[in-house]
Amino acid sequence: MATVDKKQPRAEQEAWQIQMARFALLSEVVLLIARTPDLNRLLTQVINRIKWVMDFERCTLALINSDEETYHLQTLLETRRTASKVTLEAVPLGQGIPGEVMQRKQMRLITDLAAHRSKIPTLADPALEDGSLSTILSLPLQAYNKMLGALTFSTSKDAGFSDGDIKVATSLATHLALAIDRWQQTQQLQQANQELARLASFPELNPGPIVEVDLGYCLHYINPAANHLFSNLEEVGSAHPLLENLQEAMIIFQDNDERESLTDEVKIGDVWYQRVLHFVEQSERIRIYVLDITERKRAEEAIKQQNEYLGALHETALGLITRLDLNDLFEALVTRAGQLLGTEHGYIYLVEPSSDGQQEELERKVGIGVFSGLMAQRLQPGEGLAGKVWQSGQPMVIDDYDTWPERSPNFPHNLIRAVMGVPLRSGADVMGVIGIAHSHDLDQTFANDEMELLERFAELASIALENARLFEQTQRANHDLSHALNDLKATQKQLVESEKMAALGGLVAGVAHEINTPVGVGVTAASLLEDKTVAFFKTYQDGQMKRSDLEKYLDTAQQSSSMILKNLNRAAELIQSFKQVAVDQSSEEHRKFSVKAYLEEILLSLHPQLKKSQHTIEINGDDDITLDSYPGVFSQIVTNLVMNSLVHAYEPDDQGQLTFDLKQTGNRLIFAYNDDGKGIPPENLSKIFDPFFTTKRTQGGSGLGLHIIYNLVTQRLGGTIRCESEVGNGTKFIIEVPIS
Repeated sequence: MATVDKKQPRAEQEAWQIQMARFALLSEVVLLIARTPDLNRLLTQVINRIKWVMDFERCTLALINSDEETYHLQTLLETRRTASKVTLEAVPLGQGIPGEVMQRKQMRLITDLAAHRSKIPTLADPALEDGSLSTILSLPLQAYNKMLGALTFSTSKDAGFSDGDIKVATSLATHLALAIDRWQQTQQLQQANQELARLASFPELNPGPIVEVDLGYCLHYINPAANHLFSNLEEVGSAHPLLENLQEAMIIFQDNDERESLTDEVKIGDVWYQRVLHFVEQSERIRIYVLDITERKRAEEAIKQQNEYLGALHETALGLITRLDLNDLFEALVTRAGQLLGTEHGYIYLVEPSSDGQQEELERKVGIGVFSGLMAQRLQPGEGLAGKVWQSGQPMVIDDYDTWPERSPNFPHNLIRAVMGVPLRSGADVMGVIGIAHSHDLDQTFANDEMELLERFAELASIALENARLFEQTQRANHDLSHALNDLKATQKQLVESEKMAALGGLVAGVAHEINTPVGVGVTAASLLEDKTVAFFKTYQDGQMKRSDLEKYLDTAQQSSSMILKNLNRAAELIQSFKQVAVDQSSEEHRKFSVKAYLEEILLSLHPQLKKSQHTIEINGDDDITLDSYPGVFSQIVTNLVMNSLVHAYEPDDQGQLTFDLKQTGNRLIFAYNDDGKGIPPENLSKIFDPFFTTKRTQGGSGLGLHIIYNLVTQRLGGTIRCESEVGNGTKFIIEVPIS
């Protein structure tokens, strides 16, 4: 029989379930970030949800102030009643754990704060001063290489955060930084719009460019700011971008008397401007107010890019939860990364054993664009860009792949120019490489913020890969466990059958012994009658028979015949009882039978075992109760109950009482059996139905008797069984089964 460690697959199952809960949380956080514009509300909702999968008692948020020398510190969550929340407006950047994290741009994990207290002279957060918190995890909040702040979790437990907790917190910090950056960009956009509205209200004081022109494009007024920015405006005239579409604007004003202004955007060189066109009444002129909105456009583009990234992240997280095909998931991930980075060419390599199994190689699993026709290509460590990234464990960018001396000789020329690769990690190990490339005809490279974006997609790919492998291990473990369980069930069934045959064998031996007595007496009586008959016949032949001889012979014949008949009847009863019970125990026949009468037959077959003891048996209940069920199963249950009492409840010289109580309630038979023996200790009561549990193993106990009873009652008869017992006051079994 296979040996199974049940703890291992259970642990893997639990690990996979925790992983799924973390992915679900990640997806929900992404949705919250996309749908919740209010930052304070977003922070409250996100931190409350992170508590579902991560155990901490305090969480604080630090955000760098506009002076870039101080930071704002606030408590987001505090679960301890004795600790208070804090809000500090201007903490010097060099103070406290968050300040250190923001300056170094690295995560900080302190597993024993008391031991590190001397190395942190100023804690900044007063709640860390009392020594009640032990483990601190502080993570930098960075977006597009810009440091925004730090998110800090604290717990009173020593080494209170696992590797899984750190992964969750790191992922949360990454996406929370995006949300904070978007909020700040939105704030700047609103401020810019407010400034535009303010300046438009005071044109004569406006330090921004102002131009007034008629429909013939003749300049009537240009302020110093406009003259400085657009010095060639008068010379270029109507061809200047600032003056385009004025005829259309004038038509709109003339057709709508209530319309006072129009707003649009123009790009001049690398600068974006917003034009506010005002119709000057009674002059047929248009006054143009100009505002530089380049930063706003960049903010809008950043927000758009973030939303696209969050959408890709949400789709990927859903894919992780719903267990999409891994290759499909990778292809969708590379495609979305390429869309965000302005290219249609990308790939994912994974580390696989070589064909001879002696070493590892990179195998391309997914390819889009020019890489789609090169599937299953393999690279050695250090070969090409992907091989270099695998070997070094560091991201790389090559501006011109064709001229790169270490390019792979197997990759065709004139397909790509700039190419970027990022490792897929599992802990310290590199599991693969994700890469994207620009077409050969595009003179573009990849910036640091684009590499940062691809690294985030690499994190998602790594999570997907790790999850797939964990799921595969769990499935394999479950498969092995299922096989082992089937083996166990087969073995258990074999043991049950062996136990049944052993009981049947005992029944045969007992009944054979029991029949031996009446048959032996009958044989003796018949032998005596034969001897007397031979002697009587000889006397008759010799002519010496007297009346007294005839009377004596007739008396002997009568007594012998009576003895023979009586003992043969006894043997016939035993045989009939044995026949019915034995047939029932060895067959699966379903029939209707009288419970009390059949119980008496079973006990009659157990007489050889019972007569060795001094116990008495009592049966209480209605003679008319019938059961439409399996008599063989019922017989085995009764036999095992009685034998269990004989083996466990009494000492050899004890005189006990075994009682059966039968009662019908509706369509249910309540069958109670109790003995007045030793009883069962409380620590054993919960184990008595477990297979192989016995307190008499050294005396031949198998530990299967009550287990078989439990299975027969619950599975074959569709009923229930429970046990009540006190040490010194006997044991009672209550069985409930359907009448039919």
